[in-house]
Amino acid sequence: MLRALELNPHETRLQQLLQRFRTEESSLTGVLQALQVELEHCHQETSLLRLIDDDAAETMLHRCHELQIAADGLANELVHVRMAVSGADEELAEHLGRRPHGRPAAWPARPIEMLA
Repeated sequence: MLRALELNPHETRLQQLLQRFRTEESSLTGVLQALQVELEHCHQETSLLRLIDDDAAETMLHRCHELQIAADGLANELVHVRMAVSGADEELAEHLGRRPHGRPAAWPARPIEMLA
């Protein structure tokens, strides 16, 4: 009876993988949010410097560009991690014999017209 309660090794690995992906997603989300705040601050400073000193504004604009590239790369990485979370979640759900959220029920084998 205890043996029936033990987790399947594949299920355990999927759950561990899903947890790692979710941890990475959370971490990347926090870093991206901080980077976006820094980028917004950089944009505001650049706007103010344009009124005072064009050379300093150009330097700050270059910094904004670097931050934007970093934010875009991080956002792209976050999309990949979220796809990995979704894939691992679907595989675990399939392994457990239930449909993942948002997935339609199985389609009928024959077109609807033929069912009548």
